[in-house]
Amino acid sequence: TSPMGLSNDLMIAPAQSPLMWHLAQSLQDANGWYGTHYLTVAFSTGSGFLTLGYNRVRGRTAKVLRREHYENRNGSFFYHVPGSTWHKPDAYFLLMFSPLLQWCGLCVVVVV
Repeated sequence: TSPMGLSNDLMIAPAQSPLMWHLAQSLQDANGWYGTHYLTVAFSTGSGFLTLGYNRVRGRTAKVLRREHYENRNGSFFYHVPGSTWHKPDAYFLLMFSPLLQWCGLCVVVVV
């Protein structure tokens, strides 16, 4: 999911999945206010939350479908209906400036 990373539109997991266990255990810690509606949803239960959780357990048992398998192309496994119903006006502002925000975030990481 641009610009956050992974999409949580569809998730399938076997019993005892390390990723699902980690996500469930992380929900309470991720619950909070992140300054805007968009960031709060993205980082408490949305694609930002999922991407951070996936990066912590990557390589164990979690697999991600490549874009061509879910984007309504020939040979895709699913038909995707775009949503984003939870987006508020702050989302459009953040998405419009996401390249600049990502660059600023990288600068902060490099400096720290």
